[in-house]
Amino acid sequence: MESFKNLLDESVEVNNDVEQNNISANEEDELGESKMPVKRCRSLSASVWSYFEKPIKHPDGKMRAKCKYCKKDLVGGGSLSDTSTLIRHMKRCENRPKTFADFDVGKLVLDHSEKIRSRIIDQNVLNDMISMMIIEHDLPYSFVECKRFRELIEYLHPDVKIPSRRVATSNINKMYECEKEKLKLVLSKLPGRINLTSDVWTSCTTEGYISLTTHYVDQNWKLHSKMLNFSHFPKIIYGFLEDWGIETKIFSLTLDNASSNDKMQDYLKERLLLQNDGLLCGDEFFHIRCVAHILNLIVQEEFIQYENDNLSHVGKSQLDTYLEEQKHSSQYHLNLDLLQYWMENKVRFPELALMAYDILSIQITIVASESAFSIGSRVLNKYRTSLLAENVQALIYTRN
Repeated sequence: MESFKNLLDESVEVNNDVEQNNISANEEDELGESKMPVKRCRSLSASVWSYFEKPIKHPDGKMRAKCKYCKKDLVGGGSLSDTSTLIRHMKRCENRPKTFADFDVGKLVLDHSEKIRSRIIDQNVLNDMISMMIIEHDLPYSFVECKRFRELIEYLHPDVKIPSRRVATSNINKMYECEKEKLKLVLSKLPGRINLTSDVWTSCTTEGYISLTTHYVDQNWKLHSKMLNFSHFPKIIYGFLEDWGIETKIFSLTLDNASSNDKMQDYLKERLLLQNDGLLCGDEFFHIRCVAHILNLIVQEEFIQYENDNLSHVGKSQLDTYLEEQKHSSQYHLNLDLLQYWMENKVRFPELALMAYDILSIQITIVASESAFSIGSRVLNKYRTSLLAENVQALIYTRN
């Protein structure tokens, strides 16, 4: 608080100096002589000359003083009261260190070290915060144009520029593209395959939407579920995969048991099979329904494939070594974490760990994709039926 007191004292002194100088100038105009005490003029001079060099008489006969900070020569300093020009420059000089008197007290805050600083508002940060508020609280874009909201922001900081609904829409779409690029980079570096879930939904406007969610285990053996798309149903899932650059990394697709999904998965399977290494084990385990049975078949198939690739090798395989180890019964290991286990043993069983990357992220339900529709029903309601499809996707994806 000592710095606060010093700056406050300095501001009072400067303001008093300005006031005294104005009084002095007025009295000189009216009476022809100064009635201010000499002591006060000296105080005024002492304050001003801390910012200026000693005045020098120039060839034109005028006394000029040079600013210590911007090096500009200014007329003044010929007498004890001839400092009004210097004071005005002192308050405007951009190079001069700021004091308490330079700020509006209402815009000052104390930081953690009790130093005074001006509350600087970054317009870009403000725009991002408003955009996240719209996304997280399902607010309409027109919220930024509400009268009371604008009055509140203006009261807090009159100099802030509040974005229009057009700017808010554009900013949210930019945030969506930025987050999308981040996720694309993550997906491109995954050590294992990606599993998908998908579902369809009809909005209050009777338009069909399809959600596509990806599930994967990262390099740190953490399971993630990320929404990829929330789009009009006529769009084809394979186009989504190409857009994300993951058409060669798909392992499985989990759908509900509706017969209407068969045609979609058949088409997607055909397209993926055209890619080199498009699907593991052919297409046998691509469409997930009865997950308990399918997982068992997948494990057996991959073990057989691994053993066939290593028939010529002498000695025990990783699989043999793994199966000979003591089993971890859930009865005695209540908090057994499979992902943690494989993270700790991936060096001992590198090939089996790669299989675990693929298998442990397979979803047994489509709950992850269905949850997107609960968000969609709040974004697309009877009061917001005119939203463009790309704006709907940006709102829902960025929130996810």
